[in-house]
Amino acid sequence: MIAEANLAWRPALNVMDALEAFVDGGPEAGTRAAPGVFLASDDRCALDAAAIALLRQHGMKGPAASGPIARTDQLARALALGIGAAPNTVDVVPASPAAGDVAKRLADALAQG
Repeated sequence: MIAEANLAWRPALNVMDALEAFVDGGPEAGTRAAPGVFLASDDRCALDAAAIALLRQHGMKGPAASGPIARTDQLARALALGIGAAPNTVDVVPASPAAGDVAKRLADALAQG
């Protein structure tokens, strides 16, 4: 149902605050990590895929923590509905030279699908 709700509109830009995030539990209590970045995209599926890759690199637990990113439940449904790009087609562009290492790790993870 979350994926279907995204059929109603297409935002021009999606921004995700990943300065701090839950990698287990949440949304009010659980294990936190501090990736220390912001993610942005005009494609919601690309953004979600990058967020999954980022959280996995910081010890994510639960059903989305392993396997192909494109096969995580909500992302797989969104891709089936044609809402956005598959993870292995996403271009990761660092906003600054300081973000180069993070961007490379995300790009490598997304390339695996």
